[in-house]
Order: sequence, then C-alpha cells, then structure tokens
Amino acid sequence: MPDVVLISGSGAYADPWHRFPATSARLAGIIEGLGYTVRVIEDVEVGLAEPGPCRLLVINIGNPSTPRPEERIEAARVGIEDHLSAGGAILGVHSSATSLTTLPEWPMILGGRWVRARACTHRRARPPSRSPPSTTPLPAA
Repeated sequence: MPDVVLISGSGAYADPWHRFPATSARLAGIIEGLGYTVRVIEDVEVGLAEPGPCRLLVINIGNPSTPRPEERIEAARVGIEDHLSAGGAILGVHSSATSLTTLPEWPMILGGRWVRARACTHRRARPPSRSPPSTTPLPAA
C-alpha cells in the first residue's frame, strides 16, 4: 500500500496552461524525498473513484472544458468520501480548485474554491469559512 496516491491531470482533466505530468512528477519526488511511497494515477476519474488504501490523496488536475458524465462524478464523490471516512487526507494542488464543478461537495472537501472573477486580483485570500473534513497531519514516515 502506498502512503500517497497522486492523481495527475490527463485526458479531459488536462489543459494547455498546466504541465501536469511534470508537476505531478515533481510533487511525487518531493513526497518521496520525505520518506513516503507514492503511486501516480493518470486516469483521473478511476483514481478518484478507487484510489485504494492510502494515507494521503494528492489531486493535481485541471477543469474539463465540458461536463463529465454524472455517473463518473458520483463514483468519484463516493471514492473521495470513502477515503476521508477511512481517515485519509486530501491535498488539492493549485488548479484542482477549479475542477469537479459538478460536485457540490468539492469546495468543502478542499476547504475553498476558485472564484474566477477574483482570481486575477491581488487581494489577500480569505480562509474558508469552515474547515475541510480532514485536517489531521500525516504522521512521520
């Protein structure tokens, strides 16, 4: 069982602005350098629906340009909730906050959301009004 599963943006979850393979490889290297094992999954919807047992689920994905099938988003929701219910943690990286727009729970899971009209201003970011479901840090490797 890996300590960390890293979901890397590909297919519908890739975009022209973010180099997901490179950033996911860099994230995996940093995490491995801290002594944790990492499994990278590039099939985003399968990885979210069935991440397998792990302590941390790192999500590094973009926002699909068209809505994804409802049954796939529902399967992702169930997989994420099962992971959190089992005591796992989630780390959403950068553009992941723009994704999963048809999953109403996503901003609460991440502890925040992307607000496009405000994203390009240089105002101080406000913390989310409620804590994300899992805020327990990972124990040392």
